[in-house]
Amino acid sequence: MKNKTLRIGAGIVGVTLAAGLVACSEEDTAAQGGRTIDNCGMEISIEEKPERIVTLRQATTENLFELGQKDKMVGTSSLRDKVQPKWQEAYDNIPVLNKTVATAEQVLDVDPDFIVATQRGSFVESLTGTREFWADNGVRTFVSNTDCPADGTTGFENLQKDYEQLGQILGAEDEAKKLIDRTQEAVDKADVNSGKSLAFLFNINDAAPWVDGRYGISNDIAKLTGSTNVFEDLKEARNEVSWEAFAEKDPDYIVVADISGRGLPMDTAQEKIDELKREPATKNMKAVRENKFIVVPGVGLDPSVRSLEPLEIIAKEVSKDD
Repeated sequence: MKNKTLRIGAGIVGVTLAAGLVACSEEDTAAQGGRTIDNCGMEISIEEKPERIVTLRQATTENLFELGQKDKMVGTSSLRDKVQPKWQEAYDNIPVLNKTVATAEQVLDVDPDFIVATQRGSFVESLTGTREFWADNGVRTFVSNTDCPADGTTGFENLQKDYEQLGQILGAEDEAKKLIDRTQEAVDKADVNSGKSLAFLFNINDAAPWVDGRYGISNDIAKLTGSTNVFEDLKEARNEVSWEAFAEKDPDYIVVADISGRGLPMDTAQEKIDELKREPATKNMKAVRENKFIVVPGVGLDPSVRSLEPLEIIAKEVSKDD
């Protein structure tokens, strides 16, 4: 073990780093060869398979489970909801570094050689440290391609790109191909040309609704099912709106996210539905009066392998006869 003092943000943090965390020497780099991939603007070597992996959000945790990496995962954070039952035992064996996003200090404590995130926003000094910080210390990082999409691509296409790239990095090409094929099959089946309009109600925070806008997997789900996201005009993935603005959109269906596994107020789908029926601005909406609610697992509205669940549920519901 080597002792090393690193600057993270404005503070100096003393940490103990394993030899593998120290920046690679020129000889090490030459030995690894030059095979790299571009991931959201950063070149990542695919010469050596990671052995100690940290995931920063539930979406990446379950993606890596599906890619057969459970025995290499040394830390996780930010559980949005319960993991799938088949992965509960594996999840219970991984240290939870933080209930939200793990800090750089917490990640350093488990001595990773690979860190996987859904968003570039996790890699800032105030959270997990920058990607450049980790690269300087010999740790590769990966961000979902859904956070840096090429023009004209969908969230599911970028998830498939994630699986392909992670398969190359992890030496899990066979598992990646299965995920890519499963995703494509679900996308093809979801093309039901519904013609319906949808509002995606993710959460209610401080008595205000938060809805999914243009930038996110929810909007892709709407398009793939031949539906319309009534809040497509909002650019962010999650947007706070007023109840009056919500009611004015008058969607055919309200997609309600259930994130009850997190255990916070208004996390359950039923709490959100009850609020819609109680709120003066929304209680007389046609979708509310007629119980046109589609309940989906909220974790699937963050891009991951779990996104196939809301895709399949919504495709089934919007294709039903009125």
